[in-house]
Amino acid sequence: MKKKIILTDADGVLVYWFGGFEKFMESKGHKLIPGTDHHYSMSARYDINDDEAHDLINEFNESPFIATLDPYEDAVEYVRKLADAGFKFVCITSLSSNPTAAKYRKENLEKLFGDMFIELICLSTGSSKRNALIPWEGSDFFWIEDHIKNAEAGHQMGLKTVLIQQEHNEHYETDHFAIVGPKNPWKDIYNMVCEDYNLTA
Repeated sequence: MKKKIILTDADGVLVYWFGGFEKFMESKGHKLIPGTDHHYSMSARYDINDDEAHDLINEFNESPFIATLDPYEDAVEYVRKLADAGFKFVCITSLSSNPTAAKYRKENLEKLFGDMFIELICLSTGSSKRNALIPWEGSDFFWIEDHIKNAEAGHQMGLKTVLIQQEHNEHYETDHFAIVGPKNPWKDIYNMVCEDYNLTA
C-alpha cells in the first residue's frame, strides 16, 4: 500500500485566507466592493491597482494575521480524522518565501490541526507549485488545491488531484479529477481517501 501522505494547499483549502485579508484591508481603510467574490484578483475586489494589490498581499502574507486565520469549512474535523487514521500531511503554499511568513503559517496550522504536518513548503507569493510537487511525481498521493493551474499540474504529474470549488473557480469543469465543495469539501475528501486506501469511513 502506498504511504499515508496527503499533499495539500493551505489557503482556501485548510484555512480561510480571504477572511483574514478582509480584516487586514479594513484595518488599512480599504472596503470590499460588493458582489466581487467571484474575482480571484484582489484589485478587482477592491478599488486599488494591481501594484497596490501585490504590495498589500505581500504585507498581509508576512504579517501576524497569518497566524490567526480561521479554518476552512469542515477542514479541522476531517483532517484530524485522517490524522487519527495514520495520515500525515505535506503543505505546499504560495504564501511567501519569507521565513517570517512560514513561521506564522506553521503556528496557525498547528494551532488548528495539531502535529500532523511532516513538511511545510512556503513558496513566493502566487508562484506555481509544479516544481515543488516533483518529489511526489507519479506517487498517486492525494493533492488538494483550489487554484486551477496548480490542480492541473498535480494531475499531470500523476497525483490524485481534488479541486475545492469556490466562487473564483466555479466555472471550471473537468473529467480528469474530482471537484468537491464548496460546502463540506473535506467530508467528501475524507470519503475518497478512505475508499482509495480501503479504509472504513
